[in-house]
Amino acid sequence: MHIYFLNEQESEPFGIWTASLAEIARRRSCHIHHCSSPKLRPDLQIRKFLWEVDSDGPETILVGCGVEGYVATVASEALNPAGLFLMAPAFYLPDYAQQNLRSKAGKTILVHGWRDNILQPQRSIHFSQESDVELHLYPAGHALEESREAVEDLFDSFIGDVLNKKRFIRDSLCSDGGDRWGDVI
Repeated sequence: MHIYFLNEQESEPFGIWTASLAEIARRRSCHIHHCSSPKLRPDLQIRKFLWEVDSDGPETILVGCGVEGYVATVASEALNPAGLFLMAPAFYLPDYAQQNLRSKAGKTILVHGWRDNILQPQRSIHFSQESDVELHLYPAGHALEESREAVEDLFDSFIGDVLNKKRFIRDSLCSDGGDRWGDVI
């Protein structure tokens, strides 16, 4: 499984999350990729990411925080990834080209802090209702630092669910126990 982190590794406030979430993914034998274009407008970030991504959708998880949460969500429409994990995404901002947002991932989890004074949680609530995706609201601010352990546990569970679904599909397609899975994908 390839996990693409669409944020700057060193940036604040979400750069601090990249290392801890990437470590969780590594423990589950996932391949980690960091993609960032912070100086580009979001619509150009989307095009650049889609141009650079080197993974099939079913083998991909996208992780986006803030503006890159928006970028990951729009990119999911083209990639159909296995998973989409979003933290305090910047949805429904007036200067963004895409306003009719939908997740095209097999599993989507959205995390937001109730006390976020930068990107209001109401936008995440609206998205989760419109897209029928799982939403977790925490008593935290924009960076979700107050809920670090809970978010890390949620991310670990999320990866496990995506990997288990992949195994279930593989086992269903290859019910004879043979080695045909490599021929299927």
